[in-house]
Amino acid sequence: MAEVSLWADLIKALRIPDQPSHVVRLPLDRSGYDPATVCKRNRCLVAAIDTYAAVLADRTNPATARVTALKYLIHLVGDLHQPLHASADTGARAVVLHGTVTTLHDVWDDAIVDSRGKDRQALVDVVEAASMRPETGSTPADWALEGRDIARDTIFEDPRLETRRRDVLPWLPKTYLDDNWPIARDRLKEGGYRLAALLDRILANGGAAD
Repeated sequence: MAEVSLWADLIKALRIPDQPSHVVRLPLDRSGYDPATVCKRNRCLVAAIDTYAAVLADRTNPATARVTALKYLIHLVGDLHQPLHASADTGARAVVLHGTVTTLHDVWDDAIVDSRGKDRQALVDVVEAASMRPETGSTPADWALEGRDIARDTIFEDPRLETRRRDVLPWLPKTYLDDNWPIARDRLKEGGYRLAALLDRILANGGAAD
């Protein structure tokens, strides 16, 4: 599963039509998930997870279609637990980290986790050792709202993103990565446990979805 977790990003370069959205742009307020406004034509990250879950659950579908659905689910459930994949503001703004211009989105996609080191098993052990207990009975819409709230209340409220001049980019210190690692760690753990629970439900009883 780890080896195919980036597959959904890699094939975007092929420009294959009808690829799913990897984001759901929830307003940065306290509204709920309203598919009529944030998932028009059934195109958003939440709907994509529901769609591929149904494809995987249906054993009458060709094996190739079900494998593709599984690959998408592995990636998209992870994406949904990165807060800026669930925010109307996806963090495309430029920032400076370690003297290099990047985006806030890439900081949350990669830099915070990469700052923990490249050893996969060591990272797994640290995430698994986190004291929080993931709640697995919720829905993808619930996971999206959790991420939106983190973006609204924590990421965008951080004064280190502010600058006095519009022509000067925010410089994020290394402490930014350390300070936000607990959030990323907990979202990784939640995403992993929820993906496992989702696949258990999909594949239970001979593959029928509940």
